[in-house]
Amino acid sequence: AQQLSIEGGGTIDGSGDNPHWKGKERTRPMAVFVTLSDGVTIRNLSVKDAGMWGVVAMESDHVLISRLDVRSPFGPTRDGIDIVDCHHVLIENCRVYSEDDSICLKSGSAKGVFDVTVRDCHVLRSSVANALKLGTASTGSFKKILFENIVIDGADKAAMAVESVDGADIDDVRFENIRFRDAGTAVFVLLGRRGKPARLGSIQNVSFANVRGETRHTWGSAISGTLLDGRAYRPRNLSFDDVHVKSRGGLKAAAAARSASPPATPARRSCAKTSRDIPPSKVREIRHHKPLTLFC
Repeated sequence: AQQLSIEGGGTIDGSGDNPHWKGKERTRPMAVFVTLSDGVTIRNLSVKDAGMWGVVAMESDHVLISRLDVRSPFGPTRDGIDIVDCHHVLIENCRVYSEDDSICLKSGSAKGVFDVTVRDCHVLRSSVANALKLGTASTGSFKKILFENIVIDGADKAAMAVESVDGADIDDVRFENIRFRDAGTAVFVLLGRRGKPARLGSIQNVSFANVRGETRHTWGSAISGTLLDGRAYRPRNLSFDDVHVKSRGGLKAAAAARSASPPATPARRSCAKTSRDIPPSKVREIRHHKPLTLFC
């Protein structure tokens, strides 16, 4: 479609608690799904109880998503807002409560994701996953991405996650003015490989600035490249400026000793819960990375 608008102040109810929508992902409907379109506006709506992902734009350009209240609480794989292989997207002034990832950028094709801004949004909770995320589906590139002025009240895994595990090149990603609480961990960054893409991807030029938050678990923030056939593949040029994270303590001495040097992140692993707890005194666990800039 061209110049498509869905707006008006009403409610779209996906009946996500219906027993028919408890099966495999491919059998369950999205609440709002727009694809192969240009000039899309989705605005001033309540979207509730999706059978699958809540609000989805796929392979579309010039997309505005504004003033939505999205609530998808019924079971895993119920994402809030998903942007899949889109260019020139603005998401603003939205509230999201989701079982799975709350605001997620994905790529399943060579088109990739380009020029996306997410601003002035409130993540009420991601019950089993991440609040703000790139990936896990990561075939095409992610470039020129900005998350700014975001409040996160809960995320079981990471407040902010950046993952390339399907061959994507990730470049120029910024997280600015982020406030979070009750998150599993602050940051999760992974360059890995879970299938057999033509090549391993890359992660570079990712920045975190003016971030404040508190975590709920005894995990650190894992930032990892991967070892593959004896060679290290590394995220590059990550920076942290004015980042303050209060991490939960409470590990007993024996557990802390066992966790003092966690194993390297497997190439296929794509979850913010690291293989072992990381002592809160570490806060960040950094593997196979260069260079890294910290101004905290």
